[in-house]
Amino acid sequence: MIKLLTAVVLGCCAFLARAEPNIAKEYFPCQSCHGVEAEGSPAIHAPALVGQSPLYLARQLRNFQNGNRGAHARDKWGAQMALMATNLAPGVIEPLSEYISQLRLATADKAKVVAEPAADHIFKNCVACHGIKGGGNTTVGAPRIAGLDRVYLATQLRNFRDGVRGSSPADSYGQQMRAALPENLDNYAIDQLARAIEAL
Repeated sequence: MIKLLTAVVLGCCAFLARAEPNIAKEYFPCQSCHGVEAEGSPAIHAPALVGQSPLYLARQLRNFQNGNRGAHARDKWGAQMALMATNLAPGVIEPLSEYISQLRLATADKAKVVAEPAADHIFKNCVACHGIKGGGNTTVGAPRIAGLDRVYLATQLRNFRDGVRGSSPADSYGQQMRAALPENLDNYAIDQLARAIEAL
């Protein structure tokens, strides 16, 4: 009887091992843009993913898959990501997002960015959702923005402002972000705000 139970347990474990996708392998294609530790690559507009919540990561991957993000003609970087997201097999998004969220936060020193004091009053609008240190808030669906480079941040802020991102009715969080942006936010203010966030 014990031998039979042992055989059943081992058989189940073997089945689960075959059924469970190799998530590290699933992340491998992502490394070419986002880095081995999801540290990102500013040179190719690939944001850092490390430190993000699995809920946020999964939501964005679904947005890319469903055409709620990256479908606008002016979002060339988003279009590239949308193409990559379509290659994800069903059932991979959640475990992949969990895997990425558990990667080690990069500890390498980077050049100190000095924020312009003029951007402080703009950043105050961000604190309620993203936190005073930009760590994000899963309760309201706000991602971590600390650790993102200024070029990516500025691009996304312009995308939100111009309706390139967050205009889909299915992207309720993106619509909230658009509504939260101060009125008449010009490119100069966006660049200053992005610099202030990168300096966190």
